[in-house]
Amino acid sequence: MSSRQPVKPATSQKYLVVHGHFYQPPRENPWIEEIEIQQSAAPFHNWNQKIDFECYQPNSMARIYDEKNKIVDLVNNFELMSFNFGPTLLSWLEKYNPYTYEKIIRADHVSRQLFSGHGNAIAQGYNHLIMPLATERDRLTQIRWGVADFKHRFGRDPEAMWLPETAVNNQTLRDLIHEGLKFVILSPWQAQAIKRLERREWHEVSDGHIDTTRPYRYFVPDAPGKYIDIFFFQAELSGNISFGSALQNADTLVNSIEQAYFPHKKFPQLVNVATDGETFGHHKTFGDLTLAYTLKVKAAQMGIKITNYAEYLEKYPPQFEVKIKLGESGDGTSWSCAHGVERWRSDCGCHTDGPDDWNQAWRKPLRGALDAVRDKLTLIFEQEASKYFKDIWQARDAYIRIILDRSSPNINRYLADYQIHKLTPAAKILALKLLEMERHAMLMYTSCGWFFSEVSGLETVQIIKYAARAIQLAQEFTDEDLEGKFLKMLAKAPSNIARYGNGRGIYNKLVQPYKVDFAKVTSHYAISSIFEDYPEVAHLYCYRVQRLDYRQQSFGNLTLVMGHIKISSEITRESVSTYFALLRFGVYDFRCSVKCSGRNAEYLKIKNELFGQFSKVHVLELNELLDKYFGRHYLSLKDLFLEERRQIVNLLSRDVLKKLESAYYEFYEENWGMVEVFKQVELPLPAEYLTSAEYILNQQLNQEVARLESPFTMKKFGRVFEILQRAEELELTLKAEASQKTLDDFLLQRVNKLKAGIKLNLLQEIDTILQVDQKLRLGADKRIVQDIFFGVLKEYKKSLAKQRAGDKQSLVTKKMASIAQGLGFNIEAL
Repeated sequence: MSSRQPVKPATSQKYLVVHGHFYQPPRENPWIEEIEIQQSAAPFHNWNQKIDFECYQPNSMARIYDEKNKIVDLVNNFELMSFNFGPTLLSWLEKYNPYTYEKIIRADHVSRQLFSGHGNAIAQGYNHLIMPLATERDRLTQIRWGVADFKHRFGRDPEAMWLPETAVNNQTLRDLIHEGLKFVILSPWQAQAIKRLERREWHEVSDGHIDTTRPYRYFVPDAPGKYIDIFFFQAELSGNISFGSALQNADTLVNSIEQAYFPHKKFPQLVNVATDGETFGHHKTFGDLTLAYTLKVKAAQMGIKITNYAEYLEKYPPQFEVKIKLGESGDGTSWSCAHGVERWRSDCGCHTDGPDDWNQAWRKPLRGALDAVRDKLTLIFEQEASKYFKDIWQARDAYIRIILDRSSPNINRYLADYQIHKLTPAAKILALKLLEMERHAMLMYTSCGWFFSEVSGLETVQIIKYAARAIQLAQEFTDEDLEGKFLKMLAKAPSNIARYGNGRGIYNKLVQPYKVDFAKVTSHYAISSIFEDYPEVAHLYCYRVQRLDYRQQSFGNLTLVMGHIKISSEITRESVSTYFALLRFGVYDFRCSVKCSGRNAEYLKIKNELFGQFSKVHVLELNELLDKYFGRHYLSLKDLFLEERRQIVNLLSRDVLKKLESAYYEFYEENWGMVEVFKQVELPLPAEYLTSAEYILNQQLNQEVARLESPFTMKKFGRVFEILQRAEELELTLKAEASQKTLDDFLLQRVNKLKAGIKLNLLQEIDTILQVDQKLRLGADKRIVQDIFFGVLKEYKKSLAKQRAGDKQSLVTKKMASIAQGLGFNIEAL
């Protein structure tokens, strides 16, 4: 496809591409568009955060150490490896770790300078559904959303697209060609036969023995001249990296790579490996370090040239044509199912976890239930969306514009381009609901939902949640009981866990409680308003809440709250006026009654009567009044959004914890004298005393660090050192997480300021914090601080070469060296 002439293969030059498929399934609660806490990822908030800490961030600043474990270089692995990121994952990273996100984006720009204008990044199908099992409409939208997301982030057209699970068939490749993609990456087991471009004789390679050191050309059947190029990764080496010992160290890895070349071949050979990007650091601890040293140092020492697929393809276009396998059912193949694509629709025997006696008989009925929902929603979309859009499928393909920017001006620009006529505010809401329905109807096919062993697993429950949200949005456009029919079909999906029974049981226990409507948002606002002083306009996840009226009054152990609010969805732009009456009994009991779309006059009448009777009548009579005006249905603490529910329960427990803390402190102080006695007679201190001492010293340390103010000097940390001395006498190791975070924040703020200019007072503060941190021995993560300082240090070294040394410059240099040493760098090497 390139206009350049191919390079003639004159030498036995060795090329290497390491491709990382970096991906996590979308994990957001579909009703609030945020990931809620996931206990299985503890101590992290959720799995994205955990894997970011272990993989994405480390690979953007991987360390190269010397023999004394001192840092001599930091490497952004994304500058030297081919990679794709799932669009939904990049969206999360952009919001929750913008530093790493920017390093990933910048790495692609750097790689274009390194590799003849070709970037390392390639696109991915939007939410990782299995393309051969998708409808043609969904395949095209997945490709178009993936391409649009890529262009939005990387500022260029992608040259290739990673196919989820490398699942492929002829139709998928035809669609990629139609959308202008130049190549894909597949497993060698997905090739059927090859031949030289200029010859007719085909050679079978269906046993996986295709030469992976060269690219191949695939021509679309019945479409003369239409083609896409394919790289087949080296399966044995990729497997050894993913599941074997190849990442043990750089010598092992580079030796494994070296063995993958054919010693007598004249053609410039490409060894290319492809694996889950999470292998480098998450699945394989320190895999990021091994990769960095291999790509930055060892490869060059072995005479191996690092490249990316697009650069190699431009230099050495395919000389062979390939046919791909169609799989057992004729629907395609993948890299993670020996039966083609059956893993995502049947009990084929492929699974990765769970007891041996579990089965995956739930896969087929789950796929059937979702297909039925999709087909019904498609009919609704075709019928209803045509009222609002000139071309409903063009409008859906372009909806990625709104997903990437949900601001009102952008929504209006989108509608101006695609609406069939100028839409009323009410029609805009309906149009956006239909598009959201379609988004969730694709999210519910995310491949991870079928990948593991049990239908109640985290990923499978997540796709059922997406289906539930799609159904909820669709229900407004039909009288048919969509949820009821879906539940009947889910009941046919058996769980391996008795307490769930089947998919219907899972829906009732693990999906239904997370569903949100305006009444639930109202109750959340009402209950949490007792503990949080909301501004006139508050934002609760993807909802905007405007306070129209609010009153709170307490009498004894009762609290009555009434409010009138306007709630707006920032997704669909739907707004509703609601009012509530909240009655709190004692500490933990809440009754919140809600009316949606109520009139202000009605609200004021109820408000006046309730507050008029509040201090005069028994609580039972208040409940009767609430029943009279709101009905018997009400919401309580359990109906709060998960995060706030936990926070409020913790707040409600404060008084109990304060009493416990007081008892701990009294016990700790009153019995300090026995510490010396026990030491004299060489007896271990009682565990009860050590428990109270550890708790109190941790609390004191957190409080002292929180009180600190800039400028930081060693003198200001005097009380901190006294607390540490006491802990040392008791042989306690403090784990003051709040102190660690506070010091980390202090350090990051000041190191960031160095980018604007190096000042001696800043350096002195940084040096002080590092000295204190060393004494605290909290083991804080300093990777971002190291990365920023490393960049500042390199710029400082350049400036030194242009300046004459002076006394002040000498002081700055010494302090820079001290900080570098404190951050673990080899200052001589730097």
